[in-house]
Amino acid sequence: MHPILLEIGKLKVHTFGFIVAIGVIIAALLCRREARRRGLDAELVLDLAVKTALIGFLGSRMLFVAINWDEYGRAPIEILKFWKGGLVWYGGFITAFFYALRAFKRKQLPVGICADIFAPAVILGLAIGRVGCLMAGDDHGKIVHVPPGQEAPWWTLTFPDPPPIGYTVEGHPVDGPTAPLMDRAFRGKPLWPAQPLMTLGDLAIFGILWSLRKRLAPRPGAIAALLLVLYPIKRLFIEQIRGDAARKFLIPDVISTSTAISIPILIIGIAAFLYILKRPAAEAEPAKVAIAPARKSKKP
Repeated sequence: MHPILLEIGKLKVHTFGFIVAIGVIIAALLCRREARRRGLDAELVLDLAVKTALIGFLGSRMLFVAINWDEYGRAPIEILKFWKGGLVWYGGFITAFFYALRAFKRKQLPVGICADIFAPAVILGLAIGRVGCLMAGDDHGKIVHVPPGQEAPWWTLTFPDPPPIGYTVEGHPVDGPTAPLMDRAFRGKPLWPAQPLMTLGDLAIFGILWSLRKRLAPRPGAIAALLLVLYPIKRLFIEQIRGDAARKFLIPDVISTSTAISIPILIIGIAAFLYILKRPAAEAEPAKVAIAPARKSKKP
């Protein structure tokens, strides 16, 4: 756990933000690579990928603030301090999804093909970003209760609880910059490895989508629809072992916000995937494709 990657004087580079940025860059470059392979304007797709990522980031922050408004309403300035954690992936995904659809149509790009290009890149970027959550101690797992005298299982994670740098007037400890982003009740306790499992699950989904992208190419939209099936399944499992309370619950300790969102998205994904598979391949996507402009020859 290393919340602060680099510190130069008063300048602090937070590990979470740095790793998320790496994930966005790699995802955007992967979109450009696939766009070039599919015969699209690679630079245009790259530009849309970066903009979509930024819109998604804002959406993920907005949803987190919305479900935790009882805290942010008292101190609105905290909304801007995203490096402290506080992103809901579904908020970013839904926001980015509608922005991307509108952008594809506005730029006259084939929607199904572009969605299939974006889908593997999105889940790969998320897998990388989850490493940032691990480094910050965010999105952690539940406590694994171990009988007295026994060692915790090898697969558990224990985040250190560094000593406080001071105390408030009320006597509450004040954390330093190296403290994990979790309630003190979870620090120093063996926890379910939620963050590594999220990364491994996302990498597995990426592997499935990447391996099927050519086979399902005649049915544009199938890869994107498959993402809407696989990710909610993974998320429903992960929600059972997560212990952070910041994600909020619709039914306390039973249905979290992400669980409630996962279920309808899973249903939509299954319906969309089956519908695309049943459609004739020739009708799955209009023939119109935005091709990168040909380079002018330098010969006279």
